[in-house]
Amino acid sequence: MVMTPTPPPDPPRRNAVQRFADWLVDRSWPGIALVWLARRLATPWWAICDAARVFWACRASLLAVVVGGGLIVLTDQARDIVISNVDPRRGWSELIGMTAYAFLWAVVSWYWARVTLNYSFVLEPVAAAEALPRGQEPPLPTFQEEWRDFWVDQVPRLIAFGAVVSFGWAFLNAAEVYQHAGDLDAASTFRRWFWMYLGGACVLYAVLWIRKPLLKGLIVGKPDQPPRIPPTSRAHHLLAGRAHYDRLRDYLSNPLAASVLSISLIAPPCLAIAFALDPVGTSAFFGTAVNATLLGLAAMVPITSFLVLLSRRTRLPIFAGTVAWMVVATQWAGDNHDVRTLKDRPLALRPHVDAVFKAWWAANVDRQTGINAAVAPSVYTPPFIVVATAGGASRAGYWTTQVLGEIAEREAHFADRVFLISGVSGGSLGAVAFRSLVEAERRKPGGGAARIAQAAPMAAEFIKSDFLGPAMAAGLYVDLPLHAFPGLSPDDRAAALEKAWEAAWARTIKDKGRAPFAWDAGFVDTFAVPPAGTDRDRVWPILALNGTSVEKGKRIVTANVRFHTAPRGAREDLAGQVNRYDAFDILGRDIRISTAVTMSARFPVISPTGGMRDDKGVLWARVTDGGLYENFGAVTADEVLRYVVERRADTQGVGGRPVQYPVWPMVILISSDPSLDRLEPPGRRRAGAKPECAIVDAARSEARRRARGLVPPPPPFKPDEPPLLAHPGNDWLECEKDASNAALVVVDPGLALYNGRVARGEAAATALYDRIIENKIIVRDRMEDAVRYAGGTIDEVKDRLGALGRRLRTDSEIDVFHFRQCKVAMRKGPTMSWHDSEDAWDVMNKMLGLDPGAGDPCGNRAEFVRLCVRLATVSGLEAQEAASARCERDWAPAPPPLAPLAGASK
Repeated sequence: MVMTPTPPPDPPRRNAVQRFADWLVDRSWPGIALVWLARRLATPWWAICDAARVFWACRASLLAVVVGGGLIVLTDQARDIVISNVDPRRGWSELIGMTAYAFLWAVVSWYWARVTLNYSFVLEPVAAAEALPRGQEPPLPTFQEEWRDFWVDQVPRLIAFGAVVSFGWAFLNAAEVYQHAGDLDAASTFRRWFWMYLGGACVLYAVLWIRKPLLKGLIVGKPDQPPRIPPTSRAHHLLAGRAHYDRLRDYLSNPLAASVLSISLIAPPCLAIAFALDPVGTSAFFGTAVNATLLGLAAMVPITSFLVLLSRRTRLPIFAGTVAWMVVATQWAGDNHDVRTLKDRPLALRPHVDAVFKAWWAANVDRQTGINAAVAPSVYTPPFIVVATAGGASRAGYWTTQVLGEIAEREAHFADRVFLISGVSGGSLGAVAFRSLVEAERRKPGGGAARIAQAAPMAAEFIKSDFLGPAMAAGLYVDLPLHAFPGLSPDDRAAALEKAWEAAWARTIKDKGRAPFAWDAGFVDTFAVPPAGTDRDRVWPILALNGTSVEKGKRIVTANVRFHTAPRGAREDLAGQVNRYDAFDILGRDIRISTAVTMSARFPVISPTGGMRDDKGVLWARVTDGGLYENFGAVTADEVLRYVVERRADTQGVGGRPVQYPVWPMVILISSDPSLDRLEPPGRRRAGAKPECAIVDAARSEARRRARGLVPPPPPFKPDEPPLLAHPGNDWLECEKDASNAALVVVDPGLALYNGRVARGEAAATALYDRIIENKIIVRDRMEDAVRYAGGTIDEVKDRLGALGRRLRTDSEIDVFHFRQCKVAMRKGPTMSWHDSEDAWDVMNKMLGLDPGAGDPCGNRAEFVRLCVRLATVSGLEAQEAASARCERDWAPAPPPLAPLAGASK
């Protein structure tokens, strides 16, 4: 018998790195260390790929943790909402609830990652088999099997561990920010919570690792005793070893697994229906936006995991196809993001700005009101106030209401003197809230009081509501799944935000009898057509809420007056008509008060862009956040100021005629960014008001300072002294910023566009300063002409001109009053979010300068006093000295209420 020699086995296949290492060795290439390293790196390549396959199989759970954890760790808004629950003033229940939701999210992610890996078809055979000789199929080495089993066991646990650690990381980031701000106590507290969450993540990891022995002890008990739980109980299914399923339906053979699967698949649509029907009430049930979001992330994991299993079982890209369909479907079939309109109510005719101005002037010179005194017989110079309020979500809304509310509480007829409030985003929310309080006061019997009592506290109570929870929850539970079903059109997350405003107004203002109207009433019906029995001419302060057109980039202004006439281009039109759109001219119908706010406050991601359809259903534009055009609302304010002061013939006295409607222009500028650069013109210093600068690289900061010939400040850094540095581009003191070391093709243009919105707002705001400076001499000369036209003896005219000069003080005053946020010593500034913490409200109260224990860190109290004095002197009601003394008293910080003595009787 001839023995056929066994052919030698084929040489093992080598990957590219291995072949390159062999090539180096064969040629005795110098650099033995490099060859050794290359071979070492090539040898475990199969192991790296095999571990990556396990992570990829768990991509549904991993994606939820990466997205959710990334939001918590990387965004200031999510971080501040998380850490706000640590505040004892909010109670421990919210912190415990948030922690429970975090661990629920982690456990669900772990569970479904483990379930996914239980299926035999999810993972290919061990990748190391590719390195075996061709034709041989011996049993896989034990090490390779153990390597695969190790990652199959650990990856689900690592996913759960990462979910909890992301919460701890938010506290660690917060500790660094608060440390930089100088709030050392808060920083220490947040570090402790970081270690607590890290410890909790480790405990969870350990429990998941040893859960089988623990469950065995709980269910079976000691070996020599009867089982604690009957063997027929479903709890014994928990003791089964790692399951291996060949088919999807095999999973349902486990009753406990079938129950979990049923709950997991039923809960998401139920939550979607609940949030679609009542986003505010359902969100309130969960407590905070964080809780609702965590539950949403947990609810998505079973569905996405099931899609992953279907994709692997059928070898079809079901998961990727679903994602692609969600992206494409709305482009093809439309979505549910149209602006809500009141379809059953015809749009009432809004008064034109020309008629409103004449009515405003007449009301402000009415001798019965005592608002102004005559300069000469029948010659008045009422202060013409225009307000521009910047964006910044709830931070801007709160700040706007507190500034305007405090003035309205102390200054008589302040609301009558304000002609226009131009708002952007959160500033629009504050503007509408203040205007609503004014409207509510006017609808009282007799037309209301000259001052609005408790205006600031009432508005604060309204703004402190949680607006973010309903918006985030509706976006997660309603908008996201509806991308797969574009035919459905329930209210979207923008509508949920509007309903949150409506509910907060009803809860804090309307239902307490402070306002006779709700925020779901028509915007035009409420602010342009006052009801019978009230002063029908007083539709001011005019509300101009600035949005941005997606298609053209122009402003879309939602206002309760008309800024143009027909035909276009008439004298009464404002300048710049081509650069803006009128929202109501596009829609042709009235909208809710809350919807008017979102016409300006559609912050990216939080609110979608809104489709604007006319009354025939034709889509004309999409509106997005007004802050993307410019974030101060100053362009519209400047247009109105220019229209009244420079374009109207009856305010100029042209052609040798006297001025018919003389006014003295004033601007109130409300900004809400604590890091804002100084806007005041050169030569006008402002006490305090140091910006809150972000953290910069110490080495690069030192290099910049040495380049400017400055000696870097010695450590330690003083938080209450921000490191301002004159930029060589304009020699203007501002916060330092680290420029990128490399050109980032996509990121750099995006950052430039986003930061440009603030720079454009600063340019528009400084233009208001220039407008006032340039016009004050011109307006004074017009007033002097009006005094001369009024007649009288030479001495009378001289006396009147002298009195006019003392009233206007054109040489020493710039009538722009900037109320800004800034750095408060040892405190962190508020974050731009639709729901801030008690810490944020408290620090903004200190910024006002009216807290007796905080001083005037931002110079705002000085601005309040200066405005008070100017209103009194320009109106001719008081002399400069008397007005200064009275205003100092009126704006003195109120002492805190005395605490009751211990044991005192009630």
